[in-house]
Amino acid sequence: MAVTDWSPPSGWRAPESASTAVHVPRRLDPDEPLRAAREAPLRLIGLEHPGGHDELRRAIAEAAVVVDALLGTGVSRPISGLVADAARAIAGRRPDSILVAVDLPSGLNSDTGAVDPLTPHADVTVCFAAPKVGVYLPPGLRHVGRLQIADIGIPDEAFAGVRRRILTADELRALLPPRPVDGHKGTFGKLLVVAGSARYLGAPLLVVSGALRIGAGLVALATGRRTYQRIAGRILEGIYLPLVDDGEGGLGEAAADEVLTALHVDGYDALAIGPGLGRSPATDRFVAAVLQGATVPTVVDADALTALAQRDDWRDLLNERCVLTPHPGEAARLLRSSVAAVESNRLATAVSLGAGGAIVVLKGANTLIAASNGDLRIQPVANPALGTGGTGDVLTGAIGGLLAQGCPPFSAAALGVWLHARAAARWSEGNGDAGLLASDLLAELPRARQELTRRH
Repeated sequence: MAVTDWSPPSGWRAPESASTAVHVPRRLDPDEPLRAAREAPLRLIGLEHPGGHDELRRAIAEAAVVVDALLGTGVSRPISGLVADAARAIAGRRPDSILVAVDLPSGLNSDTGAVDPLTPHADVTVCFAAPKVGVYLPPGLRHVGRLQIADIGIPDEAFAGVRRRILTADELRALLPPRPVDGHKGTFGKLLVVAGSARYLGAPLLVVSGALRIGAGLVALATGRRTYQRIAGRILEGIYLPLVDDGEGGLGEAAADEVLTALHVDGYDALAIGPGLGRSPATDRFVAAVLQGATVPTVVDADALTALAQRDDWRDLLNERCVLTPHPGEAARLLRSSVAAVESNRLATAVSLGAGGAIVVLKGANTLIAASNGDLRIQPVANPALGTGGTGDVLTGAIGGLLAQGCPPFSAAALGVWLHARAAARWSEGNGDAGLLASDLLAELPRARQELTRRH
C-alpha cells in the first residue's frame, strides 16, 4: 500500500509516554520504515493528510527532542514541497529543545558542505559509520553542532581504500620523526627560512621559532640586510644569512643567487619562503628564481604565494617536494577566482591548487591537506582563536621544521597542521576562543608533540 493511502486506524491512540513520528510520502511500495513505524508504540502523523501540518506544529512545540531525518546523503536539489513544510516547522521549534540530525542535517551536501536555505542548525549530528566530508566544510560545519559517529557494524576493512580521512592521533603518531637519544642538531635537520622585510619584522621571527619549537636542529633566517639589522638578536637560537637588498629590505634576483648558494653549500635540508617578504615586482622575480633553483623540500606561504599568483605558469615552478599553505584569499589569487568561490567549495579548491603535484594546505576552519594522488586529510577541530595575525607563520615554521627532520611533504603538512591546531586547543582550554597571540602557540607546540607521543 502506498504511503499516501495510509492513515492511522480509527480509534488508534499512542501511549502517553510514546514519541511522535512524522512521515512524508516516499512513493515506495512496500515502505518498510513506515511499516515498522506503524508497529511501534508511536503517535504517527502523516504530513500529507488533512490536519497533518497543524499536528506537526503542535508536536514540535511540545517536544524536548526533535530528530531531523527528512533527507539522506544524496540531496541533489532544493528542499521543496512537504519536506520544506517540515523543515520550516523544525526551524520554529521551541528554543530549549534539542535538535538531533541523523547522518546529516537535511539539505547539507555531504561532499561540498553546501546547504539549502532551509537546512536546520542541529545541536547534535550523528553520522553513521564515518563522518561525511561536508560536515567539516563551510557553510555546512555551522549546521552540524556536536558531531558523533555511530558504529553500525561496518567492518574496518571496508574503509581500507578510503583516501579522504580526518586527521587522527593514531595515524599521525606513526609519522613523527624519530628522536634518537644520541641525536644532535645535525640529526634533526637544517631549515633555511626566507622571510621578512622592513615593514614585516614579526613574521620571520615566528617562522624561525615555530621550526625550532617543532624540533628542527638548526634554523637560519635569510633576510635583507636592512631587516637583519633591525631584528638581529631577537632570536638567540637562530642564525642569520643577511641578503643583498634594495636599501629598504626588499629582495631581488641577486639575493636569490645568495639563497641558492647557501642551500647548496651549507647543506640545508628544507626551505620555507614567503612570510613578510612584502610585495614588489623585484620580490616576485626573487621568489620565482628561488623556487626554480631550489631542490630541497619547500614550504611556500604568504607573500611568496602572492608572487606566484602574478604568473600564469606558477605551477611550473613547483613539484611534489613543495607544500603550499594558502589562506582563502591567497588561494583565490592563485586560481584567478574569488574568496566566495573558494569557500563555497574548499575541497575542489584544494584539489585544483595541487593539480601540478604540490601538497596543498588550504587554511581555515577545518584545514584541508590535499595531494595530487587523491589523498586528503581534514583537521577535524575548528578553533576561532586561531583567527589572528601570525598564526599562519607559526604553521609555516612547524611544517618547515618537520620537512627538515626528514618527514615527507604530505606527512609534514598533516603533522604540522594537527600539532598547530592542538597547540591552539591547549591554549584555548585555559583561555577561551579569543585573545590568542601567535607567539602563545610556540610554548604549546612541544607540549602538543609530547601529548601525541603519549596518546594511546
